[in-house]
Amino acid sequence: MCPNHTRHVLFAISLTVALGMSPAASAIDGLYHVEGHGPGSTDIYKGDAQIKKTGDTYSIVWRVGQTRHLGTGILTDNVLSVFFQPLERGAGAGLASFRVVDDKITGGTWTVLGSTSVGIERWTPDRGD
Repeated sequence: MCPNHTRHVLFAISLTVALGMSPAASAIDGLYHVEGHGPGSTDIYKGDAQIKKTGDTYSIVWRVGQTRHLGTGILTDNVLSVFFQPLERGAGAGLASFRVVDDKITGGTWTVLGSTSVGIERWTPDRGD
């Protein structure tokens, strides 16, 4: 993989969002505040996630502290299934499964490749406060 690949992907997503070039917006699109804990940990983290419909899939960019992850999701009924990977080295790729209630992501569970436990993440839509 090209070392600049993740930078190019993130730039393309940012450009697409900024220029409004994506397909019709989905009800779950938007900025969310996230809070949770990782697999096997009780330490709470907080951050943000931006989700955007991209054709038949969804692009998700998480920011927790200085760490960013990029994910691709598939919405089936009321479950968003997401494969994600870090944009920085050091963290592993993983899988998340989120509940959708009233056209908003409410939270779910996630794990990283090779783990035997799951983390929990709660999502709250950003209201522009």
